[in-house]
This record gives sequence, structure tokens and C-alpha cells, in this order.
Amino acid sequence: MNNYDIQYLLTTQIDSIETLQNYCKTNPEISQMCLENKSSISKHLLSIYQVDYKDPSNFIYIYNNVNIQDYKDEDNKWKYPSLLKLYLKNYNKEYLYKVIKITSFPIYPNMVEFHGYYNNLTSFPIQPNMAEFYGSNNGLTSFPIQPNMKRFEGSNNRLTSFPIQPEMIVFNGENNNLTSFPIQPKMINFNGNINRLSSFPIQPEMMYFIGDNNGLTSFPIQPKMTGFSGDFNGLTSFPIQPKMKSFSGANNGLTSFPIQPRMTRFEGSFNGLTSFPTQSKMTIFHGDSNQLTSFPIQSEMTRFHGDNNGLTSFPTQPKMTEFSGRYNGLTSFPIQPEMTEFHGENNGLTGFPIQPEMTDFNGNDNRLRSFPIQPKMTEFHGSHNVLTSFPIQPKMITFHGDNNDLTSFAIQPKMKAFYGNNNQFVEFSIQPKMPRLNLSNIENYENDENYDSEDENESEDDSEDMFFSSVEDESEDSEDESEDSEDEQFY
Repeated sequence: MNNYDIQYLLTTQIDSIETLQNYCKTNPEISQMCLENKSSISKHLLSIYQVDYKDPSNFIYIYNNVNIQDYKDEDNKWKYPSLLKLYLKNYNKEYLYKVIKITSFPIYPNMVEFHGYYNNLTSFPIQPNMAEFYGSNNGLTSFPIQPNMKRFEGSNNRLTSFPIQPEMIVFNGENNNLTSFPIQPKMINFNGNINRLSSFPIQPEMMYFIGDNNGLTSFPIQPKMTGFSGDFNGLTSFPIQPKMKSFSGANNGLTSFPIQPRMTRFEGSFNGLTSFPTQSKMTIFHGDSNQLTSFPIQSEMTRFHGDNNGLTSFPTQPKMTEFSGRYNGLTSFPIQPEMTEFHGENNGLTGFPIQPEMTDFNGNDNRLRSFPIQPKMTEFHGSHNVLTSFPIQPKMITFHGDNNDLTSFAIQPKMKAFYGNNNQFVEFSIQPKMPRLNLSNIENYENDENYDSEDENESEDDSEDMFFSSVEDESEDSEDESEDSEDEQFY
């Protein structure tokens, strides 16, 4: 057979492993011809399947744990039939796992899943039947159209563009260099954090968008999107999304935000919001570090986080259980019928009402002059106020009231921990859950759970000496007692 006949054979009859097998087995004459030209045929098939046999880190060598030199003869010529046989070891595998330390990969037409994290791939060929690609942490600079790929996982590569994938449902391309992204007709999930996207098109089927740390300045209406995350972009506005339930857009440049008919969760801290509308289904609001001076009633909201704004008032929220409004300008606060936690440090509160369900109060650094009985409160944090008295709290366990003007303190039937530095105590009632202490000044105290009450038949004078002794009296006591520090906890 001359060279022309061989070339004709290769170009017209043999274009795959399957045609090779069918064609060369039809009759003995053809079979013999194939055997006589097996080197040329093998080289031809290696080219069709894009086997870079000259790369010592190609998949066929690394995965099969062989040396490239073993596939050259004494004259340093390639053993093409041996190379083809090596390639064929994985030809019928549908799943290729734990592919490591490779720099190139051939076409495997039967492969359904490729798992090749942490390699040095810079390119990847078309795989006609591949449904799932897992190739994060490589050096991919491009990626071709894969006709049947449904899932792409290619984070931490060097992609600057990405083509339309006709069957792709899931895209995960975090930490690449994408500057644009096309319409994907079937894509439902998009994750493109840490890229260079300045715009993003309408995706007809997309439900979830994650695009933090890009350069987005605008974002279109997405007809089916239910979840949006676009923190750390340059958004100055955001449109109504008809099906969106969750919005996360912290660290942008938003100054306003529209009514979202289905939104239940809003996270928009570190923007420039000056107002916020009523959202009929919103249950969670996170809007720290904005410029809000007021906030409307939200009928379904259970959690409010609005630290570091300019709020001067706050309305009753019928279902709110948690309030956090530190560093605002609140001078009063209304009854919240369902609130269990209050965090209102660093405001200008001068009073505070009875909250029927509140268990935790955090109101340090305000101007509270009085504080009412709270029927369910267990934790009180009210340091740096101007309290002169404090009532019985039937369920309070811990009291933090440093730096006030307290001169007395009522019996607290369940209190086990007391912190009251820098007050003006002249009397301090015996606390039934606290051991008796020899106090030079009423300061910090936590209950010893193993404490057993001592003999209660002590004289009134002894009891008074124990609880009301002044700093001057202590200085005249025994040498051991005089060495105790004022800031020490006393047991």
C-alpha cells in the first residue's frame, strides 16, 4: 500500500476507535493492511483524540504511572501503537476521579464526569458526552463549548471569558478574570464571585445569582431569580425583582431600595440608604451603617439590625423578636409586644418601657435615669447611664451596671452575678442567691454554685458590717484585708 492509499484510508474510513475496529475486521485483506500500517493509524487516532503524547505530564502518563521515555524506541522515535494502547486504558471509563499533577488532557468520548482539581491545566478539549466538569484550582485561560455539560466547577482559574453552554444548569467560576458573561439558555445557578464583571445580562432560567466582589454598576430584572447576592460591587440602584425572596447587597452605593413583592430577607449594610419602604413579606432586615433616620412598620419582620444609622425614633413592630440599633440617635423606644432581645447601646435613651417578652436588655452608654420592672428579663446590661435606683427584677440572673449613680440596690430573688463598679452605694440588700461577702465597696460579683448558706443567726450589726462597710473602714481592718484590691472579686 502506497502513501496515497494510506492517507485515503485514514481520512475516509478511520475517524474513531469504533470505525477502526469495524473497518479493520471486515475481511482478512483489510485486517492485514491495518496491521501493516498500525503505526500510521495509531498516530492518526492520537491526533483525533488530541493526545499530547509529547507532554511528560499528560494524563496518559501520570494517571497510568508510566514514564514517557518508555514509549520511544532506541532511535528515540515514538512507539505510536503503544501510545494508543496506553490511551485506550481509560477509553471506556465514564468517571475519571482523582486526576492530579497533569498539564494536558485528551478527549475521552465516553467520559461523563471529570474530576481534576489542583492541576496545571491551561486548556481543556471538547468532551462530547461530559455532563459534569470539576476543574477548580488550575490555570485555565479558556474553556470550549461542551455540548452536553450540565455542571461547570472552575473556580480559581484564569478565565477571561466563557462561551454559551447549551445544556449548562450550574456555573461556578469564582475567582477568575471574567469581564463579561453571556446568556446561558438553561442556567439556573450562577456563582461568579471575585471576577471583573461590570454588567450581567438577563438569564431566562436563572434562579440564584452570586456575584460578590465584582464591578457591577447595574443589574437587570431577572424573571425567575429568587436569590441575589452582590456584596462589594458598585451598584447605585436595584430594580424590582418579581420573584426574589433573598437580597444581599452589602457594601455598594445604594441610596434607595424599591418594594420587592416577595422578598423575605434583606441584607444591605454599608450602603448610603436614606430611606427604606414597607416590605410586606420581609422577616429579616440587616441595614447597618447606612443613613436611615426613620424606619417604617414592617408587619412580618422578626429581626431588625440597623446599627450605626441616624435613627431618632423607631415604631412598634408587631412581630419583631430581636432589635439591634446601636449607635443611633434614639431618645425613646416603644413597647414591642414580641421582642425578646434589645441591643441599643450608644444612643440617647432617657427612659425605657416595660417589654412583656424581653429576656435580654443591652443598653450601655445611654442616659437612662430609671428602669422599670421587666417580667421576663434575665440579663441586664446598662453600664454608663445615670441610674439612681434599680427595682426588683423577678427573673434577672445577671446585672451589669457599672458607671451609674446607684446609691442602693433592691433584693433580686434570682440574681447570681453582679457588676456595679463606680456607683454611689450607701446600702446594698442581701441577695439570696449570692454568698455573703466582706465588701469594701460593692463592685463585681459572681455566684459560686457550690455555695452553702452559713449560719443565719448572725447579729444585725455583723450583717451590716459585712455589707455596708466603707472603704475607710476597711483600711483600718487587719493587714490581710488591707492588702485586698478594690477591683478584686470578693468571695
